[in-house]
Amino acid sequence: MSLYSCYSDESGDYIKDPENEFLDDHPRFYRVNYMIKENDYPYVRRACENYKTIFGLPLDKEFKYTFLYPIKKYQDGDWDKPKTDGIEPFVDIKYENLLQFVESCLDVLDEVNFEVIIIVTENKKLTTCTPERLYEMHMEDLLPRVCQSISSASGQLGTFYFDKDENIEGVLSDAYYNVIKTNHFDLPYEKLKECLNFEDSKHSIGIQLADYVTGCCAGFIKSVFKKGYGEESRRMFIEYIFPNLRCKGVNISGYGIKGVPNNRSIEKKIVSAINKETGGEYVEFLDTTLDYQ
Repeated sequence: MSLYSCYSDESGDYIKDPENEFLDDHPRFYRVNYMIKENDYPYVRRACENYKTIFGLPLDKEFKYTFLYPIKKYQDGDWDKPKTDGIEPFVDIKYENLLQFVESCLDVLDEVNFEVIIIVTENKKLTTCTPERLYEMHMEDLLPRVCQSISSASGQLGTFYFDKDENIEGVLSDAYYNVIKTNHFDLPYEKLKECLNFEDSKHSIGIQLADYVTGCCAGFIKSVFKKGYGEESRRMFIEYIFPNLRCKGVNISGYGIKGVPNNRSIEKKIVSAINKETGGEYVEFLDTTLDYQ
């Protein structure tokens, strides 16, 4: 019997009744979750901290996935020195070292057989929903899948960790609690701790890794819709994320990749892009009688 730690992060943006300009800038909103055995965490933390030293990153500073692109453009001479909050300690570290650091961290997760679930919303198809309700919808699709995974692995308990953010902590906590309380699918939610945990990403390797996993997933999906975008994200996704997507046999659509609200179209597009990269046949799940899969 094992204990599991589940780390979740988001990417993109969403607002109710958006203008076309907003939709152009923010076509999708993502929530990505990765899960590891709790007893693997000490190794993961030590290894990632060691890679900070190897690649010359300051141990007491948080490196974010979104820093990669502006630092590359700056070092290539295309952009002025970036001034994003928190980026200053990293701008003069070689881009190749920063990329290798992120890739090495993903490799550490791959070593311990982490599991990834991607929730993706196409904003243009959900324009009248409040952000609060969207968070609830993401929880309604994420929690049953995590619960099923823990049960299938004969796990004893799963604990969720989210990035600390006072603006959404209450909404996320209530959504989490309500999914467990209502339990529409009669799932063994006693295997999930009854409340969320919020950690400051500056101090939590687990949350920082959630940022790298989420950034990589978002970058890959963006590349599906925008040619020439996210070459490194696409490569790392195929090497480290794809083999660890939640699945049933060769089926990942509805299992490890879920469009919310139900959106088979975007699932198929993502699966098709994965098939193109891998030569596989990861067919979509066609039985829609159970929404949690």
